[in-house]
Amino acid sequence: MRAVCSVLKLKYMSDMRKEQELIETAAMLMQREQLEVEPALRAASQRMQWQPRRWPKPELVLGALQARLQLFGKDTSADTLARMREAALQAMRTLKSGPIKATGAVVDGVVLAHRPVHLQMLCEPADLLYQELLELKIPAKQVTRRDQRSYFEFKADGIAFRIDVLTDRSEFAEGALDVKAIAERLR
Repeated sequence: MRAVCSVLKLKYMSDMRKEQELIETAAMLMQREQLEVEPALRAASQRMQWQPRRWPKPELVLGALQARLQLFGKDTSADTLARMREAALQAMRTLKSGPIKATGAVVDGVVLAHRPVHLQMLCEPADLLYQELLELKIPAKQVTRRDQRSYFEFKADGIAFRIDVLTDRSEFAEGALDVKAIAERLR
């Protein structure tokens, strides 16, 4: 019986080490290859040739990325984050096609050169947002993903934006912030 417990304990410890390696590898891929959290985790898993039973929480990967940036050269600053938050706030106050929230770098504070101001808007159909962007003379590119969901990409004042179009309130990302919460973070 003790031998079985020892084997199970070793297996558990091995899985914990592999999960930590997966998190650190994903953070490295986010920095070097400009990937977001989920694609970085999948690429790290593939690189390690190991599939976890369940994926680590994104917060763990973002924490590892912040630690990595502090150790190996940070390409972000409080000024850049503040600029992104101000841009998000301005966009959120300007766009009226539906309820809008911010997520990504504006919320988690991890600013990399490739990460846009990421917004999510409840808007059906996506053409309403597209028309609004046209009226505001914002040259946005509409992208439709494989799951038929749309998002818009554009640049304004040198800042990249991505707006995901949602069809249901339950689709807002966990931890996404509204206008009031973003304004609070700027204080």
